[in-house]
Amino acid sequence: MKMNTLVRLSTSIALLASVMAAPTVAFAQSGSRLCGWTAMVPNGQVIGLLYEARTADASYHKQCDEVISKMKSSIDKDPMMSKLQWSQVKRATCESVGKYFTSTAKPSEDMCDSMEAKNGYKVVKESAAVTTYTKL
Repeated sequence: MKMNTLVRLSTSIALLASVMAAPTVAFAQSGSRLCGWTAMVPNGQVIGLLYEARTADASYHKQCDEVISKMKSSIDKDPMMSKLQWSQVKRATCESVGKYFTSTAKPSEDMCDSMEAKNGYKVVKESAAVTTYTKL
């Protein structure tokens, strides 16, 4: 009985080791682009007000332009957020923006994997360990 348990345990450990040793491949979110705004916060955090748009939509360009405008208006109305230095994100790949939001909790640069298309999100990299996504 003990030998059988030992064999199962060693098989599980070997399987786990092979999975952990395998290289991870990042796949781009096909047809998704991000629109919105990002800002570096003085305490080292990164904040984003982002919308995942689909390039296949006929209104793709219009969606992005409208979202960028609405989000900028909201930023300007908020006394705290308006003090930050914001960078516009206009039809950027999920990975090009996502590299600023990677953390232990969210290691993938393809941030669209953590988002739902046609929705806005507040994304905050709180620390090297934590990134949160909040649907707006």
